[in-house]
Amino acid sequence: MKILIVSQFFWPENFRINDLAEELSIRGHEVTVLTGIPNYPQGSWFEGYSFFSFGRDKKENIKLVRVPVIPRFSGKKWQLAINYISYVLSASIYGLFYCRKKYDIIFTYAPSPLTVGLVSAFLNKFIRVPHVLWVQDLWPEVFRAVEAPKVKIFYYLVNKMMNLIYRNTNLILVQSKNFIASIVEKGVSESKVIYFPNWAEDLFKQKIAEKGQIELDTPEGNFVVMFAGNVGAAQSIDTIVSAAELTKNKPISWVLLGDGRKKEWLESEVDKLNLRDKVHILGNKPVEQMPNYFASADVLLVTLEAHPVMSAWIPGKVQSYLASGKPIIGALNGAGADVINQSKCGFAVPAGDSLALAEKVIELSNLSIEEREQMGLNALNFYNREFNRDSLITKLEEYFLKIT
Repeated sequence: MKILIVSQFFWPENFRINDLAEELSIRGHEVTVLTGIPNYPQGSWFEGYSFFSFGRDKKENIKLVRVPVIPRFSGKKWQLAINYISYVLSASIYGLFYCRKKYDIIFTYAPSPLTVGLVSAFLNKFIRVPHVLWVQDLWPEVFRAVEAPKVKIFYYLVNKMMNLIYRNTNLILVQSKNFIASIVEKGVSESKVIYFPNWAEDLFKQKIAEKGQIELDTPEGNFVVMFAGNVGAAQSIDTIVSAAELTKNKPISWVLLGDGRKKEWLESEVDKLNLRDKVHILGNKPVEQMPNYFASADVLLVTLEAHPVMSAWIPGKVQSYLASGKPIIGALNGAGADVINQSKCGFAVPAGDSLALAEKVIELSNLSIEEREQMGLNALNFYNREFNRDSLITKLEEYFLKIT
């Protein structure tokens, strides 16, 4: 099949769409990706790129069409808005020139915000092929939960935008079953919405013994709790800091990998609370190294804000954690907590409850190595049963065939 993937974010930015595009290409499909110039999450161009790095590009057998965007800079609200709008405008215009060939399907990767769907809706007026939308975040619900703007006209316009996108979509895939009701409430037929979860890249599934551990700058013998991913407003970073403060007299180290809008606050708060010897902020690392970092941890951490919308999420890191065969500790509600509990891979405490998080981390640190290894095995078994990468991508191919 000839597949046009529309995604604002793509390699060398670290998103799961990279792995999907690569696998579809390996399976013999002709894949073209309409994307922006990479600048996520740091807000500046990746090395080797500039505003003028637009036009045709290539990654192995995947054809890329890069369009000019205004970078995110420091991630202020107005800067993010300009970044998203610039992609919509550029991708719509450049897409007409570079993506006018005949495709069998348009596939849109839609993390927050879903403005990327406007590009596909526009192009589909000219290309006229089936359109599949893969929804990673509920919108505008997530924006309301994190930013809480009070301008009613904003929600009116966003709902109009979502109606336009959904109207021009043949199939809507959602990464959590809890998303379905919210989308159906917007007037979308339930038959058009299908649960299609995320998975982890194959590199996370190496046996722990085969992963070379990366030496961490933590006291020898300390129990290591590791968080990896976006350090943003939705991730309840303050819960992690508070739990670290509550365990500061224990041989426990908290390691955070990643970047985002709350990283500057995190650095400042750790200094203010004199926790530098307990909280280790390592920044972004290449995805290829993540299994090695995970192998160096005793437990992997996932947190979200305590908001009803957040309870619908299964954070993408959860699948990577499960595939790594490590125990998981979560401070989150809803779908993500359900995965931890159902898999028996660790503990889930209520979102925002730093005291409960601290207590469960201490409990985990007091378990035997064999007990924690069993949790890790439970995680891997659950992953293989529920989030198997090859099975899911095969299922996606079947969806494509049904609507073309």
